[in-house]
Amino acid sequence: MGHQRNRHRSALCRQVIIQENHPGGTAGQVPLDFIIEIVGGTLNQSPTCTLSGSSTNIVNVGQAFTISMTGKDPDGDNLTINHFGLPSGATLSPGAGTTSTEPFTATFSWTPGASDAGSAHSVTVTFTDT
Repeated sequence: MGHQRNRHRSALCRQVIIQENHPGGTAGQVPLDFIIEIVGGTLNQSPTCTLSGSSTNIVNVGQAFTISMTGKDPDGDNLTINHFGLPSGATLSPGAGTTSTEPFTATFSWTPGASDAGSAHSVTVTFTDT
């Protein structure tokens, strides 16, 4: 009997936008978050991620900031890294789309410039099992 696995399950939920259109009238959008869970068979377990520091950080202009994150997969699958929201000049090493065995450690590095003063950036890094 073959061993079946649900592949490519990511540790990140998705957002769906429902848009209402009225002919000749106004349109509106309402964000709706939902999760669909598939049951039955042998399910793949989602990857996990841990940070080497705090998830909220205050950094001064001109101050170099580095944080590492490690992705692990309970099933031992290879992981692929991606990101959303990297500020201009920031790097993630290894880069987006890189696949590696687990545990997979990546490093975010950035030095905010004068134009970044007073701003906040939300950075999302995902590890997806492949």
